[in-house]
Amino acid sequence: MRMGAILPFACGWLAGCGESKLDQLTNGGGCSADDTVAGVRGRCPNEQLACALGWFDRDGASANGCEGVLQPSGDYSLFALNTHGMIHLTINGYEFDNDSAGGWVAFAGPACTASPTAPCSYDLLALQIGIPSFRFDGLEWTDGLLELPKPLSVIDNGQCLAVPPGSTFVASFEVGGQKRIVSQGTTQGGACIVTDGTSLTLMTDGDLRLPFGGYVVEEMGILVTAVP
Repeated sequence: MRMGAILPFACGWLAGCGESKLDQLTNGGGCSADDTVAGVRGRCPNEQLACALGWFDRDGASANGCEGVLQPSGDYSLFALNTHGMIHLTINGYEFDNDSAGGWVAFAGPACTASPTAPCSYDLLALQIGIPSFRFDGLEWTDGLLELPKPLSVIDNGQCLAVPPGSTFVASFEVGGQKRIVSQGTTQGGACIVTDGTSLTLMTDGDLRLPFGGYVVEEMGILVTAVP
């Protein structure tokens, strides 16, 4: 791995040197940018949506967009992610760290005390992680958001609510102040959400690949805390 993502690339590192850097950044994973429906940033295959921060696709049906609004009065447990968590990114082989920029975790299920021999089942309704602005290869990446595209059944094994390996995440950014890009990828190691009901810690293993044309997010590791 190479450090120093702020340094400009030589032409040989990127595909399509005849294109502008902005042109090389495209949607990936079969996704497309789409803001024609309230709360939606983009659409991906298998009816998966990139929702705006604070919105979620509760019914798992893409036709009506991200119809749910995350709010404390909802019939679910809601945690606001703190800022200044840690996000470790690798893009085209270059590694760098960034803070987190808030977000939400919402899950629903019966009151349950989990253990390895008596796990508890929950519906993870929303998981959104804000990614602060950063400059990479001369381009400003802003308004970043990593999220689950639809509700997911998860198990608390007494250690954490486990997002299983192979789960799909969707990421979206605004680049150069003029272009929305959306991509999806699967996490190889999953994620772990630890909560005692009054606080929450979210951890991912970082093995998440998100293609954006000539730029590929090869890893995204996250550690962030939250409060109700």
